[in-house]
Amino acid sequence: MKIPAELQKMTIAQLKQELEALGCSTKGCRLKLQYQERLVQARKDGGGSKPAPSTPAPAKKGKAKAKSSKKEATPVEQVILRRPSLTEGLTPFDLSKMPESPSKSKKAKKGGDGKKKSSRKCMYFLLAVAALVVALLVGAALDEEPRKKFEDVIVSLAALVPGIAPFAKVLNLGHTLRAFWESKTQSGSCEPRLSEDLLTSVVFENEYWHGWSKEVIQSIEQPREEGAPPKGTAILLARNTSYSGSVYYAASTLKDQDCASCIKLFEGINEEEGVSKSKGQIQKELADFLLTCPKGIVVVENLELYGPDFLSPFHNVMSEQGGLTYDGKTIPGWHAKYLLTMNVDMAADLQSSEAAVKAAVKEKLPNAAFRRRIDYIGLGRI
Repeated sequence: MKIPAELQKMTIAQLKQELEALGCSTKGCRLKLQYQERLVQARKDGGGSKPAPSTPAPAKKGKAKAKSSKKEATPVEQVILRRPSLTEGLTPFDLSKMPESPSKSKKAKKGGDGKKKSSRKCMYFLLAVAALVVALLVGAALDEEPRKKFEDVIVSLAALVPGIAPFAKVLNLGHTLRAFWESKTQSGSCEPRLSEDLLTSVVFENEYWHGWSKEVIQSIEQPREEGAPPKGTAILLARNTSYSGSVYYAASTLKDQDCASCIKLFEGINEEEGVSKSKGQIQKELADFLLTCPKGIVVVENLELYGPDFLSPFHNVMSEQGGLTYDGKTIPGWHAKYLLTMNVDMAADLQSSEAAVKAAVKEKLPNAAFRRRIDYIGLGRI
C-alpha cells in the first residue's frame, strides 16, 4: 500500500487522533506503518469502525504486491491490549519483615547471650553478697557457744561444698565486730576511778599509810617513760585475817563512782567453805571482762587461797605488755588496774613500815615471778 507523503510526515499521535476522528479503531496498531495504512484505508472507506488490515513487514519486491492484496481482502481480528498498572499485584512494603543480614543477626545473638550471661553473673554476685551479710549478722547475733557450734557445722560441710568455707570466717568476724562494738558503746570508754579517796579508805588508818596512798596515786598519774612497755598497775594490800570488809565493795560504792559496772571481783574461797573457780573459768571471766571493760578495775580478794596454777591468768594480764589469748583473740590487760588482797599474820612493825609489809607478803607468797608483777604493796585494814 502506498503511503502518501503527508501521512509519512505525521506522528503516531497525529495519526491516532485522525483515526479516532474518523471513528476508526486503533486496536492492533503498534507500528507507525500500521497507523498509516489504517488511516489510508479509513480515508478510502470514508470512515468506519472496521479496522484496516495491518500489513506485515516488507517482503521481497516481487511478492510484496501479491501478499498485500490478499491481506486486504481478509479482515484482521481486533486484539485488545491493556497496559498493566505499575502497582498492580504489589503488596505494601513492611520494613519489620525485612530479613536480617547474617552478620547482623549473629552479632545480635551474641549480644543477647552476653547480656544474659552478665545478668546471671550480677544475680549470683548479689546472692553471694546477701549470704555473706546474713552470715555476718548471724555471727553478731549469736553468743559464743552457739556461734562456735554453727561454725563447726559450716567447716564440716565445707568438705562437701567448698564454696561455703568463707562463711565460717564471716561468722567469726561478725562475733568479733559485735564484741568490739559492745566494748566501745557499752563500757569501752567507761573507766572507774582509782582515786586517793578510794585507796585511803581501804589502807590501814594512820598518817603513814594515808601518805603512802597519796604517793601511790601521784605515781600512777605520772606519764610513763617514753619507750617503756605498757603495763597495768597492780596494788597488793596485806591485811589481818580478823579484818572484815571488801575492797570490791569499797571501790564499787565510792562516792561519785560513776562506772561501778566496770569493777570485777574474783574471790578465793577456803576449801572448807566451798570450791574456788577453775583456772579455765577464771581465764574466761577475766577475758570477757577485759574485752568489755579494757580500762576497768580487777579486784582479787584472798589471794593466798588461790593455788599457783590458778594465779597464772592474773600473772599474764599484770605483766608488761600482758594480756590473754582466748578463743583466738588477743586481749590486752595493760589498760586495767588490779587491786589484790591477802591475809598475813599481823605484827606491830607493819603499821609503819612498807618494807616490813613486803617481807610478810614475801613469806606468804613465795611465787617470786608473781610478786614482781606487783607494783605497790601496802597494809590494808579491811
